[in-house]
Amino acid sequence: MHSPVLSYVAQWEPEGASQTFTAGSPVVWAAGLLVASTTAIESDAGNLVTGLAIEDGHNEASGALCKFVPAVDGVVFYANLMTGDGVDYVLEAAPLGVTETQALRSKSGLVTTSVTDWFLDDADANGTNVVSFNADIIVPNQTNTRAEVGDTNARVGFCFLTGVRAYPGS
Repeated sequence: MHSPVLSYVAQWEPEGASQTFTAGSPVVWAAGLLVASTTAIESDAGNLVTGLAIEDGHNEASGALCKFVPAVDGVVFYANLMTGDGVDYVLEAAPLGVTETQALRSKSGLVTTSVTDWFLDDADANGTNVVSFNADIIVPNQTNTRAEVGDTNARVGFCFLTGVRAYPGS
């Protein structure tokens, strides 16, 4: 099935050498090539997110084309809300329905051993705006796709703040 939304927003740019990031990882510019971000995406980290990879890194010489969704104004991405060190977070009533700001962080082995997984830090207030508590996927054994009080590691929609985007005017 053709998706006009992804066709519109997907971009391809040259990738750095030996990139082994997984789809969904944030990519940043380094010497004119896209590489995996190695630090949190937050306003005081200094690395500007270009977008999130749609495909895994190619793990070959530089110049392979990296397919990504650019982090521009209004594009909503999804991630799980966890504690800053990647430990389970149980959703409280306070954040429901309000715009929250969180940093996008990584931790190896959250889902798969030796793979870096990305999540939103429940307490660090910079980097992204949480804009939706409706999940982008159907979660098995759940009657509701909207995050509710008591949910563990709730799936939320977020946009990157202007100060952390490589395309700030977008």
